[in-house]
Amino acid sequence: LTAHSMTQVAAVVTREYGGVKLGIRGLIQAYSDVVTTALSAVKKVRLIKTVQVKIQIPYGMNDQFLHQISGFDLKVIHTGYGEQVIHEIMVEKEVTPKFYHMLSQFENQGLKVL
Repeated sequence: LTAHSMTQVAAVVTREYGGVKLGIRGLIQAYSDVVTTALSAVKKVRLIKTVQVKIQIPYGMNDQFLHQISGFDLKVIHTGYGEQVIHEIMVEKEVTPKFYHMLSQFENQGLKVL
């Protein structure tokens, strides 16, 4: 798993004894081969720690705001349209300080973090 840069993952290999003694090195190689084969057969997904942020913004600022956030690695998971626009946004945890700094620049124009 380490050779494939995998973290926070476990692999379980079960070997039925078939009468052949592989020895320690042989067991390590056999288990490694099984894990490598399994990893090549599945789609890998990168797990990312995220923070959900809910933002209320006036309609007149919405286009500018959406343009500004396009430079961040995030996902708008829901947008509600009422008296003002409310966006629920999923932001990668490591970029949240930078994201909140950008949000602070819009606060005097009516943006509110809910």
